[in-house]
Amino acid sequence: MKQVYLKYALATTAFVALVSFTQDSKPEKISFQSDNLFPEGITYDTKKDLIYVSSLKQGKISSVDKQGVCKTVCEDERLISTVGLKYSSKNNKIYVLNADIGASAKSTAASKFNLAQLAIIDVASAKLETLVDLSGLVAGKHFPNDLTLDNEDNVYITDSYAHVVYKVDKNQKASIFSQSALFKPDSATLGLNGIAYSKEGYLLVAKSVAGSLLKVSIKDPSLVEKVNLPEPMFWVDGIYFITEKELVIVRNRFTKTVFLKSDNHWGSATIVSEKINSDLTPTTVTVNKDKVYVINSRLSEMKKEGGNNNYVIDVFSAK
Repeated sequence: MKQVYLKYALATTAFVALVSFTQDSKPEKISFQSDNLFPEGITYDTKKDLIYVSSLKQGKISSVDKQGVCKTVCEDERLISTVGLKYSSKNNKIYVLNADIGASAKSTAASKFNLAQLAIIDVASAKLETLVDLSGLVAGKHFPNDLTLDNEDNVYITDSYAHVVYKVDKNQKASIFSQSALFKPDSATLGLNGIAYSKEGYLLVAKSVAGSLLKVSIKDPSLVEKVNLPEPMFWVDGIYFITEKELVIVRNRFTKTVFLKSDNHWGSATIVSEKINSDLTPTTVTVNKDKVYVINSRLSEMKKEGGNNNYVIDVFSAK
């Protein structure tokens, strides 16, 4: 079976030429360098006013400031591939998913497609404090992909192969939060991907290959509804609420970021605008104040000899 990270491969030139984008001014950029980082996840530290990114290739967490200075924050031998991550200003910790999809320099036969953990990193000490195992909750292959936090720092996690949403509560107890036939893909491909928490009492979850968004009730996790979209959002990756009515999503194979709006609590949504990303394979997104930050991970180049050192974060207006 092909490596799962091929899901990020760019379409052919002919395909890209067929994709139409909304014309827009070029985004601001934060350019930075880091040897073979391949950062899939991004989050914002509001206290230090800087960005954290993950690394599929090296499994470490790095910081990037507005001037593009990149530094290692946490590097631990137990972290194989770091994927989605979120920073909590309440406790000054980074929550990051630890996986192994065969892309890491530290990948092993034993951990490949089996590793599924939530890592909790203390920013002040730069130490990995806790690893919460998720792999025993569902049998079979695993790819913990993205996560979101609610107001109490309960963590909700998608697994693209187990096709469930996990919950790790504030006491670090892990459980299956939601299971649904709607989570499963039509074939042996990736299922769930990006996830975002709404203060109105639900999660939005992206089903990547199907191009759909699903609404999951917090009070009744068995209640899963499909959001009515104006068109399929194929290859949606990271998603993030700007406001309760506004959502930004990243479509990695289409190299664009889409702004959506809903006036009926995400029963349906409309497209507000589409932005062209400036570099290869945008994956995930974070928001701080009136700015939207999208990491261009260049995951499509992971097999390239010599790797990659140069990365770009696109900065769009949230308004």
